[in-house]
Amino acid sequence: MKGIIRFISLLLRERKRSKRVSIMTHQYHKKNAEIAQLPSYETFEKKILIIKTEDIGDYLLFRNFLTYFRNAEKFKGYQITLLGNSAWKSVFDVYDKDLVDHVIWLDKSKYMHHENYSQKLYAQLRDEKFEYTICPERWRHIAWADCITLAANSLLKFGVKNTDEHTAFNAESDKIYHHIFENSWAITHEFIFNKSYTEWVIEENISIEKPIIPNERKPIFKEKTILFNIAASKKSKRWPIKNWINLIETVKQQYSDYHLAIIGGPMEIKEANIITEATHITSLVNKYSITETIELLNGIALLITNDSFALHAGIGNKTKNIISIANGNNAFRFADYSFLSSNPNESIYPKYYLKKNKSQYFSDRKRWFYDATSTDISTINPNEILDKIKAIL
Repeated sequence: MKGIIRFISLLLRERKRSKRVSIMTHQYHKKNAEIAQLPSYETFEKKILIIKTEDIGDYLLFRNFLTYFRNAEKFKGYQITLLGNSAWKSVFDVYDKDLVDHVIWLDKSKYMHHENYSQKLYAQLRDEKFEYTICPERWRHIAWADCITLAANSLLKFGVKNTDEHTAFNAESDKIYHHIFENSWAITHEFIFNKSYTEWVIEENISIEKPIIPNERKPIFKEKTILFNIAASKKSKRWPIKNWINLIETVKQQYSDYHLAIIGGPMEIKEANIITEATHITSLVNKYSITETIELLNGIALLITNDSFALHAGIGNKTKNIISIANGNNAFRFADYSFLSSNPNESIYPKYYLKKNKSQYFSDRKRWFYDATSTDISTINPNEILDKIKAIL
């Protein structure tokens, strides 16, 4: 039965993807028409524009490299402007605001749906006369980062081979840039990709080995704390509530000397109420800001999460052990931290993904475009998590 549900889900997604292609193409041509109305400049100033329109998890894997752009000999004397997704503004303001000279915050919703917003943004970028545009995004929506790059119209544009599954978009996207990083399709973790890309642009070697979040404060919780992150950015990443309840009740019985709590954002309030009513553990859902939630992870014994944002935050913030309940989608880019010499993370995947992963026919391209459904992650049994906990604690 689950196989049938999975097939129907993937069929519906394919229809959505076809619609997406049409929408993206329309948006791209519409925004190109806006950009064509901008003035053209022949002189440029010693300024760099770094574009990062992706989500907060992606930013956590990139933010450590801002300091290398700032201190690069190649860019000595240059002003740096970061164009970033407003979704992670609070993280930037706490940890990174001193690493660039200026910031332009992108409201994605306004950008896509309000013509006046994008027109003003394009005019602002063009008037800055940036000498360099640097766009380290290996999957790009052509109407977002690429159109922003076109609007800035810098003398030198550094990009990455686009990895969209629609190759026609990639050809159109890549030709915008003067210099293209070729190694974008590599089966590498996103942090490693960001490191390689930064080295390529600044022409220097970088020694950093993993994401690092500066935290000088004492840990908020005692070490014997287990946090359950129930937040997820997509339905296909959400582990079922009944599984959370089953897991938490058992952990509560077997590890009574540990402090247990669930964390998450405003989207998880309803689920949190159901879980706390059933298990009677502490709910910290929607009680802390994003940066405060990151700090909660500092030094705790164990984080169990079904979303990669908390995984990246835990890796960067000295969480002693992490269990990641992952659906297999983009696993090599975000869930697989096996490249670390000391890896605190254990990722648990659905059996369907594990079977695919062992197949000789599961090519690199298929890994890139593997499509997980909500039925996949639901097949991960709480007992699998418990076995990992027993091995860890």
